[in-house]
Amino acid sequence: MKFKRKTVGLFGKYFTNDDIKNFSKKYNLIYVKEFEDYNNFKNKNFDIIFSFWYGKIFDNKFINDCNCRIVNFHGGYLPFGRGIYAQVWCIIMNKPTGFTVHEINNNEIDAGKIILKKKILHTDNDTFESLFNKIKT
Repeated sequence: MKFKRKTVGLFGKYFTNDDIKNFSKKYNLIYVKEFEDYNNFKNKNFDIIFSFWYGKIFDNKFINDCNCRIVNFHGGYLPFGRGIYAQVWCIIMNKPTGFTVHEINNNEIDAGKIILKKKILHTDNDTFESLFNKIKT
């Protein structure tokens, strides 16, 4: 039996180092840089897309046309901290912070089915940068 190679999209800011790029070439992964226009890739027939600090909101047309699972790695502890700068708002509003892995099934921001989430403890001395670094690792 011959294995059908899957087409995987890596959309985002932190898929940038040379190891990821080499891995992408070897295994037919399509890397899309932060803020690069996703519509340039609408005919790629993805089997799955991973979004990690991508910087753009996929519109419903793209989501429906790609007809694949889209998984987002979000730097906020949902349902708190939706959208950009989740750590800042969690500090200001004294809400839990962390990260969430969730599906994207429409263009409602950070509202898809949650796959995994983890709370990160923060102290009064934490800043946006220190929380961001805790979450990123």
